[in-house]
Amino acid sequence: MKRAKRSPLQKWMLIIGGFIAAQVIFIATDGTFLELNLNNAGHFAKKIAGNLFFLDWISLYENFVYRLLTVLAVLQIAFMAIKDITELARTRRNV
Repeated sequence: MKRAKRSPLQKWMLIIGGFIAAQVIFIATDGTFLELNLNNAGHFAKKIAGNLFFLDWISLYENFVYRLLTVLAVLQIAFMAIKDITELARTRRNV
């Protein structure tokens, strides 16, 4: 049984809705006992999150994991947007 393909608008509503939901959860739990505490996180992840870029430009959260996840999510959304825009331009050019 095949699933129906979602329209691009539905796909983007789910993506943006999920991102906003994650940000609300991050804001609600940042600085509380509920925030992620990865004491066993490798030194590599802590070095990335402790980078000056993360400290100066992304100061939304105190928790380094939230900062890292937010940046990764924004990059993923940007790559998906570029892919969808190029696909749309390619299909319109071929029509």
